[in-house]
Amino acid sequence: MKNILKNAGFLPLKNSDRPLYQKYFGGPLLDLCFCALSAYWEEIYYKEYQGCLCLILKEEGRFFALPPMERILPEGAPRFNADKDCFAPPAAGAYSSSRENSSPGASPSIQSENAGGKYKSAPQKNSLGQKHAALEFICSLFSRARIKPRFEYVPLSQLELFKGFSVGFDPRFSDCVLPQEQLLRLSWKFKHKTADYNYFVRTVPGAEIHPFNSQNAPLFEEALNNWCAGRDCAQCLFGCEKEILKKYISGYPSNGACGITVTDRGRPIGCIIGEASNNCLYYCFGKSDKRYNGLSVYMYIEFARRFPAEWVNLGSDGGLEGLKLFKDKFAPYYRLDKYWAEL
Repeated sequence: MKNILKNAGFLPLKNSDRPLYQKYFGGPLLDLCFCALSAYWEEIYYKEYQGCLCLILKEEGRFFALPPMERILPEGAPRFNADKDCFAPPAAGAYSSSRENSSPGASPSIQSENAGGKYKSAPQKNSLGQKHAALEFICSLFSRARIKPRFEYVPLSQLELFKGFSVGFDPRFSDCVLPQEQLLRLSWKFKHKTADYNYFVRTVPGAEIHPFNSQNAPLFEEALNNWCAGRDCAQCLFGCEKEILKKYISGYPSNGACGITVTDRGRPIGCIIGEASNNCLYYCFGKSDKRYNGLSVYMYIEFARRFPAEWVNLGSDGGLEGLKLFKDKFAPYYRLDKYWAEL
């Protein structure tokens, strides 16, 4: 497959390619913002084709593609639209309901032979035609390699492209998205979040916030080391978190990463790394010292205060009960499903 990609003009995606990538990336999936994509994947190949960016990734010996990304027009980047990109309207406990309705003992992956019927806002014909051409081009490469074409991280708004494909999604990895203004609001209406934030401010008066940059990299590394202490490596869902952090640090500032770390009397106790792109702030990497009650909520709010955006994407909970309960503190929110499509 690598030879086929090379002969077709595909190139390895590097941190220095972010300016090109940003000409196509309009969101809204957290996994596809550049700093997360470059941190979690080892081999990414790209080619511009028919006004679209085609990307093919290799993971543990298997190849899969991302949905074709349309080039952003000069008048501005496409803005995240919850009605177009999200499966469900905002509702408290949206994550919980998606799992509770799954059949007991069944695979969490929800499948359909044609989920295109859920598509809510059809793109313009010219745009769709370019994406179809790019889609057919990618499928032809897989066919030449005698590999079944498979696409992953497909947002709801692009399912129209995949009519005739078998599609599905895993609700454990759906993103949690909400307006940033709502995240920042501290009031009795959001009492669990507000209580956590105020408790931390009251009990840790010496807390200081430091920005993510090369100079402060040791603070982020120490915060992660403190989090790792006493934990089983099997708790890391996407490989060694220390290796992931190294890639965020080594790729900075070309990878577009931003973030904060919090110290208590000089000791790092937590950190967040993400990316501000278009009208969305992505929370890609976060660790906190569990001995500090309210720290995670405090970091989520302070990160948003430093990087204004219309929306925040808090990522998924990966099926972890504790993380799911934590993100429910920010409800109501939208659930942003990530589909796969396979021929």
